[in-house]
Amino acid sequence: MPRRIILDCDPGHDDAIALLLAHGNPDIELVAVTTVAGNSSLEKVTRNALSIARIAGITGVPFAAGSPRPLVRRTEYAPTIQTSTGPVTVELYAQKHDPFMYFRDINHPGSSRLQHIVPFAHDQGISLAGASLALTAYGVGAVTGRVASGVVSDRIGTFTTIRLGYVVQVTALLALFGLSSRPALLGSLVALGAGFAAVDTMLAKAVPDVFGTRALGGILGVLNLGWRCGAALGPAAAGFLYDLTGSYTIPFGAAPFAVLASWGLFALGSSRRHT
Repeated sequence: MPRRIILDCDPGHDDAIALLLAHGNPDIELVAVTTVAGNSSLEKVTRNALSIARIAGITGVPFAAGSPRPLVRRTEYAPTIQTSTGPVTVELYAQKHDPFMYFRDINHPGSSRLQHIVPFAHDQGISLAGASLALTAYGVGAVTGRVASGVVSDRIGTFTTIRLGYVVQVTALLALFGLSSRPALLGSLVALGAGFAAVDTMLAKAVPDVFGTRALGGILGVLNLGWRCGAALGPAAAGFLYDLTGSYTIPFGAAPFAVLASWGLFALGSSRRHT
């Protein structure tokens, strides 16, 4: 017999995952969900909880807003950990109604993650509980890639390491379409994170070789501008395409070609190295 629970939360990444796991666990009957101010204001965490419910298809469960402040201590939020509004994935739902939200929050360091990978994995037949670990796997890969790329580049060179990073990214993106299990999803995302982080890290070493150290600041500034524009427009375009077609086939199918185009432009731009 399922255990009946009332989930009190302040989503928040951790509570977003908790809500998804409680909904997807056959041994739990989610009786009600209540919210309280914590990671962010009561208004924002309640909106986040309702957005999670809509994304995950949680129906027949009452949601209620609780206290907007602690009983004793003064109110303290955690915007540096959770972003100014809450979970990045949940923000996508709100962005459909407030497109300016994404551009306002794009300067936050956590804004450029693979925001569509959880619903994409769910569409591929993976449970929400399994898909919810996707961004964690990508993060693990990114950390590993940044550290490993330095070690690898000392042995095979900076530009070869960058090429290897591009190959890993394309391979991981193509593998996403053949997913049928959670381990396959997580493995592909670890590889994708490692490949992207390796290329991103090695660019700081490659730029002086191509343009000289005097151009380092200007070139990295242009790259950073391009990264932020892509981080803003890419997820928004993917969301609009999904709403238009009801499928992630086009945006995720185009991703490997976008990486190949980036690889080609890098190869063209680095063909004449600074001496």
